Amino acid sequence: MEILNIPILVMLIAATVYISQIITPPQKLRLEFLSLDYTTAIKGIAMLIIMLGHCSGHYVGGRLLTPCGGIGVSLFLIASGYGLNESFLKHRLADFWKKRILRVWMPYALITLIAVPFCWVSWSDFWQQIVCVRCLYWFVPYVLGWYVGFWFLSKWFPKFRLSIMYALGISTLFWMSELQAEQALGFATGVVMSEHKTWFRSIMHVKKLVVTIALGFFLFGCCFLILKQIPMIREWAGTWVFNLCQTLVKFPLSMAIVVGMNLSPRTVRNPLLIFTGTIAYELYLVHFRFYTLIGGKLWPAIVLFVGAFLVSWIFHTLIIKINNAILWGDKNRS
Repeated sequence: MEILNIPILVMLIAATVYISQIITPPQKLRLEFLSLDYTTAIKGIAMLIIMLGHCSGHYVGGRLLTPCGGIGVSLFLIASGYGLNESFLKHRLADFWKKRILRVWMPYALITLIAVPFCWVSWSDFWQQIVCVRCLYWFVPYVLGWYVGFWFLSKWFPKFRLSIMYALGISTLFWMSELQAEQALGFATGVVMSEHKTWFRSIMHVKKLVVTIALGFFLFGCCFLILKQIPMIREWAGTWVFNLCQTLVKFPLSMAIVVGMNLSPRTVRNPLLIFTGTIAYELYLVHFRFYTLIGGKLWPAIVLFVGAFLVSWIFHTLIIKINNAILWGDKNRS
């Protein structure tokens, strides 16, 4: 009964998230809209959705959850753009590239190095992967590209950087692959939400308005999800028209989650979501190497989830210690 694998996996994930809320003592967290804990929970939801989308692709009926991956990436980009701009507002561009290299490129390089004995490639391919010329993880060079754009625009065109970011995002509909093009709006929107967070937080206090906004985003995304199934629309696959349709599915549905979370403080303070969000990047790097091995079976997917969380937690702890040692060493030398 492989058709039952997907609902069983979904229920197991939902039950684990719910049980973690019950058995863990209440935590003192900042629950306001787009606080650090709020965006960490967003990343947690994003990573669970991405892993579910990747695993479900190997099951009968898995196509139904295909949009999950793109929605999760959109959530991650919104949280990343927001967090990066919050750091910029506090520290400007001080140590910008050192922090990005330590937090984004170094974990990727280490996991690529560790994976060599398991999936040997030529030295030429290995070095191309290390420098992101040929990268198994499409998201890594994509988000690093946004970081380059953010740094350049913040340094040289600070007054126009928001509008230029949106223009750059929209331009990707015409020249990037579908996986990347459908994320045209996420990062720039996160930056905008940081720039105007006071206004966003003020409207989040009106419950009826929050419900209306979240429901509006949800219905808008669902409309384009249905529209995308029309054969005539699918004939445009590989063009900017289809990329735009994909964008208008993934971005509104991710925004529905971002806004809708404000209606559920328990979601924001859920310990499993906070933990998942904390190690989200490591989870992405670890699980992406192995999710193709589950072979349509339920138990391998469960083992993948448990194993990926364990390895990612250890990996995250190691990365944080290395980062702290380097940053503190630099501070002591200065």
